[in-house]
Amino acid sequence: MKVLLIIFALTLPFSNVYARQYGSKQDTLVDVFPLSVNRKWIYHTENFFINNEANGYYISDSGSAAIKITTETEMTDSTVWFFEEHQNFLHREGFLGGRVDTTYKVLNVVIFQLIELHDSLHQVLIRGNSSAFRWTSDYFIPETSRVYRYREVDTLGEVRTYQNNFPYAEYANLYVFKKLVGLAIGHQAGGSIFASHSNDQRLLDTTFIETEVKPESQNLPKSFMVHQNFPNPFNSMTTIDYELPDRENISLRVYDILGREVRTLVSELREPGVYRAYFDAGDLSSGVYIYTLQTQNYQIKRQMILLK
Repeated sequence: MKVLLIIFALTLPFSNVYARQYGSKQDTLVDVFPLSVNRKWIYHTENFFINNEANGYYISDSGSAAIKITTETEMTDSTVWFFEEHQNFLHREGFLGGRVDTTYKVLNVVIFQLIELHDSLHQVLIRGNSSAFRWTSDYFIPETSRVYRYREVDTLGEVRTYQNNFPYAEYANLYVFKKLVGLAIGHQAGGSIFASHSNDQRLLDTTFIETEVKPESQNLPKSFMVHQNFPNPFNSMTTIDYELPDRENISLRVYDILGREVRTLVSELREPGVYRAYFDAGDLSSGVYIYTLQTQNYQIKRQMILLK
């Protein structure tokens, strides 16, 4: 009995620290890596590697990566999310200070998985290779360096995850996740006297993140409609719901008060249904903006107010 009391006394402070740091999902935690089928991200990526032992021979890839969740599988203690990544890179190889030996375009499709554990914070592990989602998923890394779906955020709605001090090489990684958006910035750098690397990922302005709200088949929308954004006015993040009664090629775009396009949220063929698009205006100035939903035969415009 004394042993049990001692163990309880020793673990209680750590439990309190954990509670202060993470709170509970019901009160202080928010979704910083929303996952759902059809959700999409587009990143600009820069990857650079140099071999110092080979007269400064380097390899670089720069371009875009469009990532989409295609399917999901529910397991007993986790959810497996299946991703498709379309890469459009310019590949270069050569020697620093010398000529570029090789330059060519790379168009590639990569399939990988994320495993969302059903623990208190929903840790997210990577299985496969992605040019944008590159965090270390090994179990030996400290708990504070792991990527979780639910976290507390700062006043900007962001949380930062650092990973460093790998046992066999020096490296430092930073990942910035944003409330209701996901990975906004990624940076990895490291190496030794023999070789080094640097990788960067940045969420593009033209990125859209969209989810489909599937109604019952007998309750499919009867008319083409786009709703007023919510909240409105808003600070940085707002949602736009729209309804499609038919299979349509649609576009959902945002313009400033002068008519200049600032975002393309959606531009593709969509099935009948009710949809929700997320608009992140974190890099835009306060003011009145206009969003337009358009098909071949219809166009609807609405105004929204960004207040920072």
